[in-house]
Amino acid sequence: MKALLALGLYLALACGPALSATLDFTTLQEGTTYKPLKFPTVTISESSGGALFVYGSGDFGMPATGSVCALQSDFSCTGDVSLLFIGPVSNLKFKGYYASTSDQATISAYSGDTLLSLLIVSGNPNGRVDIDFTGVSGISRVEITSGTAKIGKGIAYGDFDFDVDPPDAPPPEPLPEEYLTFDSLPRGVNKSIIDLGPAIVTETSGGQIFIYRTGDFL
Repeated sequence: MKALLALGLYLALACGPALSATLDFTTLQEGTTYKPLKFPTVTISESSGGALFVYGSGDFGMPATGSVCALQSDFSCTGDVSLLFIGPVSNLKFKGYYASTSDQATISAYSGDTLLSLLIVSGNPNGRVDIDFTGVSGISRVEITSGTAKIGKGIAYGDFDFDVDPPDAPPPEPLPEEYLTFDSLPRGVNKSIIDLGPAIVTETSGGQIFIYRTGDFL
């Protein structure tokens, strides 16, 4: 089913402009069973040795679409997260939840190995942080590195929204190669104008055309 969804998305993109996409975690079972977590548009992994924990709608004030965090052995969301998109995306935005003033993260957006943009976010009394890469295009992966102090519980991430860029147009088919041959004509001096079908060869200085045949100089 996921393969069909991905194929359908690709075909839709190939026929039009970028499509807006969101991630919905509420259809997944809550828990630490995801290593990694695969959507048709992106694969999310825990990249520091823990597991992914999925929150449902409304858990601990989480968004309606749920969220995910990188769970560590002390049941904190202080692990690192990696997002690998199946194709380049633009205008990526998401939010951090469950973030106290002692929580911090560095979010880096890449195109391949090229760093496109970097944000450092910190929690606040409202427990919310905004991660906004609006205007950044060609994002193929995002690395979230936790900088949370030991007294913090880390950050969960949700409300993912981005534009999936259409695939590059395939290169045009090469035109068939055509060659001009003079082998059907008599060797030697010929007319000043010769019609070869695909092309007309003309001598423009008042003289005549001399025809050589294949193999004359071997």
